[in-house]
Order: sequence, then structure tokens, then C-alpha cells
Amino acid sequence: MITSLSGIRGVLNRDLSLADVSRFAVNFGRATGSKEFLLARDPRSTGPAICRAVIAGLSSLGGTIYDYGIISTPALFRESRQRRLPAVMVTASHNEPEFNGLKFLVGGAGVGQELFEQVVGEQASRSTSFQRGSVKKAQRSS
Repeated sequence: MITSLSGIRGVLNRDLSLADVSRFAVNFGRATGSKEFLLARDPRSTGPAICRAVIAGLSSLGGTIYDYGIISTPALFRESRQRRLPAVMVTASHNEPEFNGLKFLVGGAGVGQELFEQVVGEQASRSTSFQRGSVKKAQRSS
């Protein structure tokens, strides 16, 4: 698994499990304190499974997830900025096609070091308080 401020990347079921993805999503949700999130993906074949794991994690916190489906990373950055909501982009950008991963956005920008450490850190995922969230199909803002 490759981790950096630009995101988390790896080959699904080799470097990165769906349980990892869900844990990172839970940690991101807790770190931002938001109850609403944006989600999008690129067209990689593992995207749908990874999105379901992100949705499971964020929904377990009682969050509402606005799922944009396949859109570009810059488009999700814009949506996050305009809607003032944290977002998760499922992509591995410039890595080989078998890779996939997560980019975390807050306010239309990438996350800083402190928030990123909360997302990838083991400590942040220890609580087991869960609620039920919802998923809504999102439409891009004008």
C-alpha cells in the first residue's frame, strides 16, 4: 500500500482490502466531523467495490453520502469546494490500471498532514459506535 498526502493506493486484495477502505472512510468521517459526504470514482474496474466499502464506512457513522458515480477528480474537487462538503475520490490517478485508491478532500482541497494521519492511523478506528446513514445519487452543481 502506498500512502501519501495525495491519497492511499494499492492493488485491491493484495495491498488494500475492502475492510481497510471502510476503516479509512470511518476515520475520515470522524476526523472531519461531517454528516454529509461527496463520493465519486474513476472508471477502474475495482471502483464499484471500493465505493461500496466507502459507503459502508461513512453510513456506519450516520452520514449521508452523495454519490456522483464516475466523474473526474477535478470535478469532485469543484463540487467539494462549492458545496463545502468533504469528499472521497476513488482513484489511483497515474498508477497502473490494477491499482486503485482513495483521495480525501475537504473544502475543495486535499487534506493536510494532521487530518491524513487521523485517516490512516490505527488509533482513530477503535470506537465501535455505529448509526445508519443514507446514500443519494448526486447531481453536479451548476
